[in-house]
Amino acid sequence: MKKYYFFAFAFAGLTQLSAQVQSPLFTELKTPVVIDGQNSDFPMLYEAAAAWGDYDNDGYLDLLLSGVGAEGVQTLLFKNNGGNSFTKIATTFPGLRSSNATWFDYNNDGNLDLFLAGKKEDGSLYSGLWKNKGNDAGFEEVFMGTFPQINNGDGNKSNRYVIAADYDGDGWTDLYVQGRTEGGDKNKGIAYLFRNVNGESFERIDKPVKNKMSTGDAKPFIQLSGGGAAWADYDGDGFVDLLVSGEGIDADKYDADYGYHGSYNGAVYKNNGDGTFAEPIEFKGTEEGNAVWLDYDNNGKLDFAVAGVRWDEDASWNWRGDLYVNGAQGFTSYASAVTGLPGNKQSVSLDAGDANNDGFSDILYLNATDAADAIYLNNGGGTEAPMFTASPLAYGDQAAQRGGTANFVDFDNDGNLDAFLVGYADAQGSHARLMKNELGNGITANQAPGLPTNLKVSPGSNGIVMFSWDAPEDDTTPSAALKYNLYIKQGDVVRMTVPADLTTGRLKVSEVSGLISKRVLYKVSGLTGEYTWGVQAIDNAKAAGKFVNYNSTGITESSATTVKVFGDKEVIRISTTQMIDGTVNVYSIDGVNVYARTGELNNEIIRLKKGIYLVNITTSNQTITEKVIVK
Repeated sequence: MKKYYFFAFAFAGLTQLSAQVQSPLFTELKTPVVIDGQNSDFPMLYEAAAAWGDYDNDGYLDLLLSGVGAEGVQTLLFKNNGGNSFTKIATTFPGLRSSNATWFDYNNDGNLDLFLAGKKEDGSLYSGLWKNKGNDAGFEEVFMGTFPQINNGDGNKSNRYVIAADYDGDGWTDLYVQGRTEGGDKNKGIAYLFRNVNGESFERIDKPVKNKMSTGDAKPFIQLSGGGAAWADYDGDGFVDLLVSGEGIDADKYDADYGYHGSYNGAVYKNNGDGTFAEPIEFKGTEEGNAVWLDYDNNGKLDFAVAGVRWDEDASWNWRGDLYVNGAQGFTSYASAVTGLPGNKQSVSLDAGDANNDGFSDILYLNATDAADAIYLNNGGGTEAPMFTASPLAYGDQAAQRGGTANFVDFDNDGNLDAFLVGYADAQGSHARLMKNELGNGITANQAPGLPTNLKVSPGSNGIVMFSWDAPEDDTTPSAALKYNLYIKQGDVVRMTVPADLTTGRLKVSEVSGLISKRVLYKVSGLTGEYTWGVQAIDNAKAAGKFVNYNSTGITESSATTVKVFGDKEVIRISTTQMIDGTVNVYSIDGVNVYARTGELNNEIIRLKKGIYLVNITTSNQTITEKVIVK
């Protein structure tokens, strides 16, 4: 078995940073739900999932809650009344515990649909996709029998185990699903991709792992449960990559695809851009906690944090609060002693975003301290301890929660990240807390980013199209750390990376998994005639700027290139079917122009070190872009 290890381990000195980050003031909103004209609390739930999405397209994020409460196992929808209150909406969703809720637009009709998974009151497992019929007409279950019946394990596990993103760049949002089947047996689990086929069906992809650098057979994802997953373009090549963590097969079992594994696994799967993924880059995975992407040091390369618990033979139960920083040599691991993140907690939930509007991403922790949940404020992206400083959330009754969900969400559209936490507190029972960000301490309100400029589209071969742009300015987030959302509109169909309002730019979801950086490569077929595309910038506080739009003529299948580009050992080769002049530009995955020449193209050889490159060729009648690997 071939394995790839790209992790270094850091042992920074425990030196207190001199700079002091400003802690924002969060105030708990009491009784925000209106029932029969009376104000009430959100239901107090444990084994609880929470997902925010604008299901009714009024510009405000609504709340889906599921879990166990005083009235049994429930799944509830709350409409956001303009950021001032919430109203419970009647639905026919099944009541679920140990559940997952994911908002996404599977059929590109502009209405958010909902994927639910978990365990019912009678103990049976469930998963299903609910179509939003629009215009307050409610939801109906679709594609019944397509998805496996799963949960993530009983009790206080992570609830981010079904995640949505367009992994293959065809403009239709796909699903990654991991969890336990057949009564919750961890050795009867699955880890599948469900590819969205034009919004008409979902195709299960059992073996998507195939490293382009090897000749081995395709493999499945490592089977995991109890943890979580997230999508992001960590290497900036235009395709979203997959981060997973959880409990795997027993240590005494042999995985025929990956060999011997411990009971807990974490992995980053790099997207090859052809519908497959490279073999996993592994790290110390956990259960009872989720991993989250963030650009910790604002250098444009995504890092990730992971929390939870694992069993290690030499350390018994091992609580983790780790940060993995993306650098030139891969990911460097920083443990809790350096990060300042709690390394002694289980049943945790994480979310990332800039809470104090200083431009750096912070981490919201459910079950952070013995006294209260907390926001861990980024100390400026450095590698000296502590990398984060705890800013506890003050409740009327001080108690950390567990077995639930933490969300950074701007529920009132003031540009500042608020916090929502739901789960079980040992001393006071369940809680559901909506915490408004009042700023304070001289912190100013966050402003949305400006408009991207210099929009370009470059048709390539095999239906691949490269969309690119230049970064705008932002009041806090550096340009290099901005992320982007792209749409393509032709006729009534809008294909979009993350659901958003085309007019206002407001995001329709708080989970912004799958955002892109710098540019995006789309495999778009049938894009003929006139079409419109656009892009918006999104900062570290999840604030989205308006879309800038661009009208393009169609990309036709008949414009097949006469130029062929392919990678070989230490070279890129360019060949043509006839003598032809043109301009060649080669870019690294960081966007650096590493080669440029104008002249005759036939049989050109470009010597470069091993890596992934984008080759852009312009001739008198065409422009093509190819992604190649130099071995």
